[in-house]
Amino acid sequence: MLTAQAIAFFGDGFETSSTALGFAIFEIAMNSDVQEKLREEVDSTLEKFDGKLSYEALQEMHYMDRVLAGKFINFASTEKNELLKQKHCGCTHRP
Repeated sequence: MLTAQAIAFFGDGFETSSTALGFAIFEIAMNSDVQEKLREEVDSTLEKFDGKLSYEALQEMHYMDRVLAGKFINFASTEKNELLKQKHCGCTHRP
């Protein structure tokens, strides 16, 4: 029973992490300006650290940290949603 719970715990944690990373990568791919700025930051940081990815190099990637935290990608508001809010005076979402 303990082994089954440990396996389930590992699987549940892996699935949520991979789903969150997959969603983040999709959103970065859809926002080319964010993607370009991230690429520039990664390239310049790796150049500074002789092409080696290390803990110290990751700590210098402040824009990457903010993007992965969701600071620059707005999930809740799109132009279409804004138009629907104005038209119906409510928060209606239609895909």
